[in-house]
Amino acid sequence: ETLAAAPTNRTSDLGAALVKGVDQAGNPARLAVVMFTDGQHNSGAPPAEAARVLGARSIPLIVVGTGPERAPHDVALIGVQAPPA
Repeated sequence: ETLAAAPTNRTSDLGAALVKGVDQAGNPARLAVVMFTDGQHNSGAPPAEAARVLGARSIPLIVVGTGPERAPHDVALIGVQAPPA
């Protein structure tokens, strides 16, 4: 089963996404979560808290890390909101 979700913004709230997905999934007795991530959580509560919630519900969480071991040497600017003067 896949979740009906699409990217809606430029932040990554990994913890809320985990809990929301589990809450929408249905039968927790047949549920496990596999999360592919680059580990760049930058919004909301830490995902470790969501992992504890899943653990308390006896829902397995398997995390697969992707990307390089080192942080990028620079940061890209996505956009600027500023007055014209």
